[in-house]
Amino acid sequence: MVMQPLQPVSAADLQAFLDTPEDLLQQPVELQLAVANYIETPRSLLEVLVNSTDKQVSQAASLHVNYAGEITENWQKAVDTILQQQELGQNDRLAVELLKLGTVPPCFFSEWVPAEKLIPALRNPHIPLKYRLQLLERLAQEPTLKPRLQVAESPETPLAVLEQLAGDLELPIRLAVKFNPNCPPSLIELVEGQYTVASDWNTDAEQLAMLAQSRWAWIRLAVAQNPCATAETLMQLAGDTVYKIQLAVAKNPETPADVLAVLAQHQDKTIQATVTEHRNATEEILHQLFPNQQHLLQRRENLPTSILEKFFNEAATDKPIWKNSELRYLYLNQPNTPTWILAELANVDLEVLRAEILTRSNSSPIIKTLETWIQDQTIFLANVAKHPQVSGEILQHLAQYPNPYIHLAVAQNSQTPEALRDMLLQQLAVGSNLNIRLQLASNPQTPVAILEQLAGASSSLNIMIEMLQQIAPDATPSLLNRIKEFIDNRQSPELIIFWLQQGEEFRNSILKEWDNLVESLNASERQTLAYLASQKSSIKWEGRFTAERRDRSGKKSVPSDSQAAENYQMLDGILHLLNSPYNSDRSNLEVVAALLGNPSTPATLRERLWQQSQKSPDELGRYLKDAEMRMALALNPTVLEAERNEYLQQLMATSNNFREQLARHLATPEYLLRRIADERKEYLWRTLAENPNTPADLLLRFLNEEVEKTVYSNTTMFDLVIAHPNLPVLQRYRLLLEKAEAQEITKAHQLMARRTGSPYALAQILAKGDRNSKLTAARSNQTPIPVLQQLAKDADEAIRQAVSKNANLPLNNLLEFTQDPSVHVRLNLAYKPLHSKIPTPIQLLEILAQDESPIIRAKVAEHPDTSVEILVQLANDTSREVKTKLIANPNTPVTILTRLGLEENLVSQRNPNTPGIVLAQAVKSMSGKNLADFIKHPVKGSQMPAETLAQLATHTDSSVRYRVASHPNTPATVLRQLAKDSYVATVRAVASNPNTSPETLEVLASHPDFTTRLDVARNPNTPPRALSQIVQSTQNSGNTPNQTVDMLKSAFPGNHNDVLRCIAGNPRTPIEALEILARREFLGATPDPQAFFPPTTNDEIVRSLAYNPSLTPQLLAILTQDPSVEVRVCLVRHPNLTEALWLRLAEDTAISVREAVGAANNAPVNVLELLARDEQSEVKIQVATNSNTPIPVLEILASDENPSVRTAAASNPHLSETILAQLATDEKVEVRRAVAQNPNTPAAIKQSLRDLVFQPTTQQTSSTLRGLSRIYNPSSDDITSILAEYATSDNAFVRLVTLLHPQTPAEILTQAAQSASWLERYAVADNPATPEELRQQLTHDSNRIVKAVAIANL
Repeated sequence: MVMQPLQPVSAADLQAFLDTPEDLLQQPVELQLAVANYIETPRSLLEVLVNSTDKQVSQAASLHVNYAGEITENWQKAVDTILQQQELGQNDRLAVELLKLGTVPPCFFSEWVPAEKLIPALRNPHIPLKYRLQLLERLAQEPTLKPRLQVAESPETPLAVLEQLAGDLELPIRLAVKFNPNCPPSLIELVEGQYTVASDWNTDAEQLAMLAQSRWAWIRLAVAQNPCATAETLMQLAGDTVYKIQLAVAKNPETPADVLAVLAQHQDKTIQATVTEHRNATEEILHQLFPNQQHLLQRRENLPTSILEKFFNEAATDKPIWKNSELRYLYLNQPNTPTWILAELANVDLEVLRAEILTRSNSSPIIKTLETWIQDQTIFLANVAKHPQVSGEILQHLAQYPNPYIHLAVAQNSQTPEALRDMLLQQLAVGSNLNIRLQLASNPQTPVAILEQLAGASSSLNIMIEMLQQIAPDATPSLLNRIKEFIDNRQSPELIIFWLQQGEEFRNSILKEWDNLVESLNASERQTLAYLASQKSSIKWEGRFTAERRDRSGKKSVPSDSQAAENYQMLDGILHLLNSPYNSDRSNLEVVAALLGNPSTPATLRERLWQQSQKSPDELGRYLKDAEMRMALALNPTVLEAERNEYLQQLMATSNNFREQLARHLATPEYLLRRIADERKEYLWRTLAENPNTPADLLLRFLNEEVEKTVYSNTTMFDLVIAHPNLPVLQRYRLLLEKAEAQEITKAHQLMARRTGSPYALAQILAKGDRNSKLTAARSNQTPIPVLQQLAKDADEAIRQAVSKNANLPLNNLLEFTQDPSVHVRLNLAYKPLHSKIPTPIQLLEILAQDESPIIRAKVAEHPDTSVEILVQLANDTSREVKTKLIANPNTPVTILTRLGLEENLVSQRNPNTPGIVLAQAVKSMSGKNLADFIKHPVKGSQMPAETLAQLATHTDSSVRYRVASHPNTPATVLRQLAKDSYVATVRAVASNPNTSPETLEVLASHPDFTTRLDVARNPNTPPRALSQIVQSTQNSGNTPNQTVDMLKSAFPGNHNDVLRCIAGNPRTPIEALEILARREFLGATPDPQAFFPPTTNDEIVRSLAYNPSLTPQLLAILTQDPSVEVRVCLVRHPNLTEALWLRLAEDTAISVREAVGAANNAPVNVLELLARDEQSEVKIQVATNSNTPIPVLEILASDENPSVRTAAASNPHLSETILAQLATDEKVEVRRAVAQNPNTPAAIKQSLRDLVFQPTTQQTSSTLRGLSRIYNPSSDDITSILAEYATSDNAFVRLVTLLHPQTPAEILTQAAQSASWLERYAVADNPATPEELRQQLTHDSNRIVKAVAIANL
């Protein structure tokens, strides 16, 4: 319903109803509405009208000043309340669309309207201030950051809203409020002051309790994070409405169990997980969380026994518990695991296990002995034996398993019976592997007798040397020491063997060192070495890292040189001979070192072992040979302190590697850890951070001080420190809070750097921003120039470099950058993006051309915008790099190129301006490969002299000759010479070169290489007789085998059928050759089943021929009889077809040929008439749709009995109106539809058939926007015209918004002032553009709201 004026009414009209007011309700609605809006209507009548069934009448009566009285204050609130209740045809989508006008009252937006739809309205100049303020208040309540940030930044935001946002949880919002011009400093001081107190861990409980009730979430969050907050305060905050505060309470390490119990009931999984990990979570809480947090419970230390039993019961199956690797790991790492569960874990049935292993090993690619399989499967039992809850009975049971590691764990457990322990230790000390002996030797609990037994078994440290001396008694000490030194340098024989089997780089390094050793020997020593290498070891191969044996030589690559091969064989023999004894020496050495470091080793035994193993320092005073022993003694607390210090000094002076070992060792004393930390090396600090004995103050130092970064790892120093067991709980918590705060600041700065339109944000970046945020601002093309100018002075060169790339930076700042101390910044000035069309200022290049760095001058030399004057100046540069770039610049004068080329041999073959004399001189001094690279891929316009190419045509390097044959400057005489080259790639290049003479191509036409013949066929200079020659010599031959890169590049992967296809389509091919092809009198290639690409067939050759424009009618006649239907179809497109040939094709037996003729636009009329009588409907359909088909023929086809033919005829645009009218009544709907779609069908016929035509869907206005005549585009539409259209809308909401707009025409406002709708009169009264006399008129309106608004806006 459009805008309706009020029906005129007078006091006389009211007289009839004064006695019987109820009669008024029987009158038309228009009269009721007029009475309800009449200024003199008495209350008695209004009391009746408020009960009217018409809502508009009843509302108008209820708002009458004579019924409800006048509004004296808070009229806006009354308006908003009523507007929210109005049903005007509004909806959220319509309201958002009308927001482009700006005058939509915010009360019409439901809670579902996204904030991003409302934010643009804040920038609309037509939105009334009161509406803008209401939007700001609404956006301030949004949960997402962006809308609240908009509010915090707005200079129109009321102080009450700023006060609300001043303590927002988001740092960007707090900063925006802080820099808002309407925000008083006292507000910020108050908020920040409260936060300082709330986050201070020394604040008393009463103050924290008071601050926990703050209206600002930021303050409450600080209290929730404070470990000094009382249980009552934390309980209160656990029920806070803000999620982050609840989570903070859960993370607080001092949160008591009763508060955690409340949070454990939270629906959020993250809060539940945090409670699960909390150290104060009780057993009851853990049971409560068990159903949803089992994965986190398994990672928790010191789980109660009841929880562990619950895991067991939950996982109970017929499968033995020890096979559940996840639970097995849990129980063996939990100190409270009950003994009965350990007994279940220890209950491994060996017989069943053996049977399973035998079944599994049969299908496994890994070959192991049964004993090895069993040891691998039962190794976990060693951890059972080490568990604090294990019983003596279980230990005795475990001793039965055939695994030395289990025996060791049983023997080292104090609950093991003494007799059993002694027996196991005796067995382990004698026949166990190295790891077992090392654990025994280093364990302070190992009995002295066992230590002495280990010392006796490991006392020999020279088994390898003794064996060599036994095999070759005449071996000199020098030879033996050199062999040992060679092996020591590469750790062991088996590792040398391993590296010999790797890449050439590793192998060559080892062999070179070995060759040097052999060459340094005298004849006698070399003979002894050869003898030793020929011996086989009597000791079984014992690898520490591999299972290599001599009879499994692996991947050997013996050098081709005879002497080197002999040396290699000697090395191979020596390594296999010495591997086992060398490993025995190393094992004994490690056991001795373990004994020396064991504080339980008797002093006399330790002294004896030390005397046996002690070595003298080398010539540099380093103790490399016995460093392990010295390390062990240095860390043995029973050794005298003076001696220990001496050993430590020796180790520290020997190698930096020992510093890292000491930093890692658990026995390193604290003073030494501090001394190592003082060296300020990152790798040492990281090692110390992983040492569980490093004191907490050192850990904090690692975080607070900076060192040069030399280690790149995903694990940061912070991660290492946080995970350290010595770090106090509260200190760890403080570090985590500090990290979270730092991350918040970084995130905020990144956000601010992108808000280039906010001066306060960029000011914050300049003052406190980190590197990434400054880089973001420096790179943005929206950053204001003053900010860029300040960033240009930053101390960080990366930031200055980013600024120098910013296209908005003024020239004077760019010129200042030419004096920047950083080469990278100055270099960036001379860089021009590949596709940039903006010229680099010449002033900039002039200064950079004189830069002290040759790299920068070189960049100027190659710059496309560098002037000739600067290039001439750079030609005298002292740097060869600068000149090299200069000669590649196409703008460099030819005189400069000539001088640099002839005098300094600086040549760029890629520069088309390089003179030929320079290129000719350059090639004289080049070798084969360099020469081929120099002349390949010549630049367009190359000035390479033909004489030079003629000289290179006789070069011994085949690649050079190939490049000459490919060169565009090579003359025909030289190409004729190269056509006889023995290198087939060169011959192919000649065949492809457009300079090759017809005579030469004619010779190459008979070349046996088919790629050459194909290149000849493609060459535009090939004479017709050569093409004919190729066709006539249809020998079946292939390519010359490709043996070089040039041949691979030049080869065509096919056969001679590809040559014939190329000739068949060549218009220069002689007629006699074409006739051979047309008659298929050629020998086709035999298909190769191994070919990667499908071969060219004989049919494809003839099809190519059918497209040749040189075909005569005689040849076309031959092709009309071709057996291939596809060939005959192709003929339809040929321009030389005669009428007789058309008729022959029209009578072809193949339907597809006749269809092609029928569809051909150039087919003669008599042919089309013939085909119109064809028996096949498919043929007649093609004729019917042909635009050249005569009308009489179309009329015949229009009467065809086949509806598909009639449909085709009905679609022909040349069909007469008479026939179209006839077909419009056809019985078949598809025929009638074709008539309806024919562009020549008369309008009357089309109208009668309109229902048959598919109507494309047009874009309809959404039902939610139906009240709009069109969508308003602010960038192109005239707003006054739009408002005039919207004022006539039948949607009351659209009219209301229109009438509120200040640019609505005055005549529309005048009309609306008399509207029957009080809402429309209200809009006029509230419109700031309403004429004064009109508003004065509305001050006497009967509606209390209209009157109040009109008075308020006077």
